[in-house]
Amino acid sequence: MVRFRRRRRSRGGARLLGTTLSLAYGAGMDEDAANRLRPVVAKDPAQARAALAELAHIRYRFDFDRAYRLLDAALTGNPVQSISEDKRDLFFREETLGRMPLADAFTYLVSMEPRLKGLANGDSTTTARLPEVLLDREEHDSFLESELTRALCMQYLAIVDGSSSGDVSSSSSFFELPRKKVIFSSRFHAV
Repeated sequence: MVRFRRRRRSRGGARLLGTTLSLAYGAGMDEDAANRLRPVVAKDPAQARAALAELAHIRYRFDFDRAYRLLDAALTGNPVQSISEDKRDLFFREETLGRMPLADAFTYLVSMEPRLKGLANGDSTTTARLPEVLLDREEHDSFLESELTRALCMQYLAIVDGSSSGDVSSSSSFFELPRKKVIFSSRFHAV
């Protein structure tokens, strides 16, 4: 079950949010994804509006923003909104990273921040140091400091240290993983 806020949600609401996120993680065209979502939304527009309200608060990373835009289009019947201009570059980079095979994505991040390599030693205590490595930098980099980048690193490190199932040698991307590490404030949650 997907949890964004600590409030009760019906099974239908959780399923709708899960379907929306699954479509957001997919690589298809926005309009096609919104069209696939419309019949689901039509079954329970009240749940869709509640899910949209939840997503409105967490549009700070590509996948959540895309889920919001898809659900909004499915609810209103309007075309899918474009990514806001101020987030376009960041979200493009996040989408590219999220669609790479997980090991390749982590290797790419190591090329940008070599200290990450030291965390991938199979020791579960090293994941606690991830925020200091990504956030304690001389130069500000909104991409390396983004929540999606941190979540992807957490997922990779959790698989390497054995605290999460998965295979980093597979071709699965972060977006294709069945359970993802999601960060809210400084805590990490599985979705």
